[in-house]
Amino acid sequence: MTVPITSASMLFDGTNRLRYSPDMKSVNINPGSSPGHGIDVTPFSMGMMGGDEELNPGKVLEECESGIIFCRTEGTEVIDGIPVISFSFGDNPDKIAFRYSLDEDRGFLPFRIIMYNYSSGKVETTVYLTEIQKCSKGRWFPMRSVSVSNPTTPNGLFSVREIKVTSLDIDTPPPETLFGFDIPKGTMLLNPTQMLSANKFQEEEHVTANDLNKLLLRCQAALENRLAARAFKEGKGSHLQKFIMISLSFLVVICAFFIFLLLRRRKKLHGTS
Repeated sequence: MTVPITSASMLFDGTNRLRYSPDMKSVNINPGSSPGHGIDVTPFSMGMMGGDEELNPGKVLEECESGIIFCRTEGTEVIDGIPVISFSFGDNPDKIAFRYSLDEDRGFLPFRIIMYNYSSGKVETTVYLTEIQKCSKGRWFPMRSVSVSNPTTPNGLFSVREIKVTSLDIDTPPPETLFGFDIPKGTMLLNPTQMLSANKFQEEEHVTANDLNKLLLRCQAALENRLAARAFKEGKGSHLQKFIMISLSFLVVICAFFIFLLLRRRKKLHGTS
């Protein structure tokens, strides 16, 4: 069974992040204080390095050198005829999470990635970089990778994912018009840190990175309107309760007064007789 990866678009203005999912008909916009999850699938991350390539080799090696995570060099080796430098890393020597094998001659791209099951230590997923394109100025670009995940049950199936670049031009800067997209009318807009901020696009809009602050303000306005409506409703309810209590108290006083008059009249009648 073949399942395509759900398409998504993202904009980032240096502080705020917008993710648009056409399939879900939703737009999430995160402020800088809560940036949310980054892009998982890129040609360089091969779907294995977390959001915004958090576990890219350079950053991992920096954290290894700083002692933040444990690293172990595996030395040089040859994989499928390609000379590589390999290292493993994880929480400690007994909890190795990944093994990266970097291509020495082609930009130290991860030619092979192995992810281990954290509990059992067995190989869970292996990523194969099958095609690399040589570019200008001594650069190399990963064009195709295939990840193979082992079955999680005895009779389970393998899971295979292919990431492939269909066209590439790294020498021509893209026009600014590419950094934006049209969002259809009726699409939900939400700041995930405030669920009451949900609102809908009232008409189709072309959104760019310059619009993120405006969209955050729109979410804030929707949030404040809902909070104000809730406060009014609660306040209206409390006023009604006060009115009922005062009315009941007034009725009690009137009843007590009539009872007093009735008892007084009876006393006078008995005195006369």
